[in-house]
Amino acid sequence: MTATCSADASALTLCAEGAMLADAGDSTGAIARYTRAVELAPSVLELHLILANALQLDGRVLEARAALRHALRVAYRPDASSEFTLGKALVDAGAGAAAVPCFRRVHAELPHDAAGAAALAASLREAQCPDEAWHALAAA
Repeated sequence: MTATCSADASALTLCAEGAMLADAGDSTGAIARYTRAVELAPSVLELHLILANALQLDGRVLEARAALRHALRVAYRPDASSEFTLGKALVDAGAGAAAVPCFRRVHAELPHDAAGAAALAASLREAQCPDEAWHALAAA
């Protein structure tokens, strides 16, 4: 087993432990496990999303946004679906302007997808780019 596979497996184990702690009501312990999982496997987008969700549920919205912005920089996003998922998580955390790069990629890969165009337009509006938002909607 390679070092990367071992780290990913350890991260998934930590994530499972975090889920059990969260189910038991220990959000602090769960977040600690999720944070360590992200440290071990920073390229795994799902781990970032789980951490951000746990932070948000714990009322730590700014930390959730920071976790998602970190995912923008380091997580592997192989396709439009993963970009849309990360963009949606950013929007849900109140960081819609930060989601613009995600939704741009979705729109580039799926130019006639109405949901992707609408998401891009909404994030562009939040980023104070109303003209560009209008063009994104018109192109869909």
